[in-house]
Amino acid sequence: MRTANLRGRRQIAAMSRPVPGLAARYPRRYTPSLISRVRMDCEAIGSYQGPRRDFVTHVLGIDRTGDCQQVSVTGISPGPVRDDETLVRFVFSPARTTTRGELDETFVLDAFRYGASVQRLQDELQQSMPALHRNGEARAASVRRGSPERAPQPDRTYVGIVAFVAAHVRAVQVDATAARVRVYDTALPDDLRHGDIVANDLGLTKALRKELRVRLFLLAWQSGIRSASPVGSGPSRTYRQRSPS
Repeated sequence: MRTANLRGRRQIAAMSRPVPGLAARYPRRYTPSLISRVRMDCEAIGSYQGPRRDFVTHVLGIDRTGDCQQVSVTGISPGPVRDDETLVRFVFSPARTTTRGELDETFVLDAFRYGASVQRLQDELQQSMPALHRNGEARAASVRRGSPERAPQPDRTYVGIVAFVAAHVRAVQVDATAARVRVYDTALPDDLRHGDIVANDLGLTKALRKELRVRLFLLAWQSGIRSASPVGSGPSRTYRQRSPS
């Protein structure tokens, strides 16, 4: 019991420390009592069970300022997403790509409605590539097979991954409003390092909403697609795309 209590106190202390990089961006003072209150509200993000299409609306209704990035929104993740973390998003075809196999804007549109799923890397990117490619291939195969809730999509193929640094995602801005783009630690029971990119376009004009989408897309486009090489042909390759018009 004493060991459990000590572990609990350590967890509370860890949650009370500001995430490196975020404190400077959000200068509001976080006391332990405030962290506790914020965390209780923020857990409603991690426990969301409603329609997937309403997830971003739900998040923005709870966290208009982006404060919930400071704390863990689930009880099972490694903790809130740090600024220096590498995030990876899978690329599939024909979804999220053009007929030439390049990224299209749908790659980032999920961030404005469903949440754009990402993986939080535990190891260096190059070390993680083999496991990431296996994961991507397995996900594509699952979509091809279908499920009781989803019809088979036999043309779904895995293309590769796009990697970002969390700080670069959070730095995407189009006006003076803080935290237009956020990253939350939305761990799942079978995917503890799952996260979500959420974009806040509330209050923006039509032109600025488009600008926010374009800037987020450019971040992905500049990273390029890291594709798995054919078996035995060497390390993974990064494909640079044509400049988006």
